[in-house]
Amino acid sequence: SLRPVLAHGYASMSLSRMGIIHPAADNATATAFRTKSVVVVPAEVLASGAVVAPLISSEGCSGAMAIELREGVEATPQVRAVATILAAQLATMFMPGAVTTAPKAAAQAADSLT
Repeated sequence: SLRPVLAHGYASMSLSRMGIIHPAADNATATAFRTKSVVVVPAEVLASGAVVAPLISSEGCSGAMAIELREGVEATPQVRAVATILAAQLATMFMPGAVTTAPKAAAQAADSLT
C-alpha cells in the first residue's frame, strides 16, 4: 500500500488525514506507481491539477510524488521534467527494501525544508 510520508505546504494534520492508497486504486498516485511513469491530472473549475511522478531507483518503484498545481499553472514539459528530477532525488531516500527507515528519512527531509 502507498501512504504519505512527507508533505510540504500543508498543515501537519493533513498528512495523517490523507490515508492509505492501494496500488490498484483508480487514481493518479496509484497509476504512477503501477506504470512507473509520470501522470498529469488536468485542473478543473473547482479542483487543482497535479503532476505525479514515480519514485524509481535501482531497487524498483518505492512510491510516488504528487505536486499540486495551483490555478493557472500548467503541466508543461518543463514542469514534468522538474517533477521527474525531484522524484529521482527522493527515490534515493525511500528504497523498497528500506521501509523501516522511511519515516526517519522523511523526518530528516522535512527538517531540511524548513
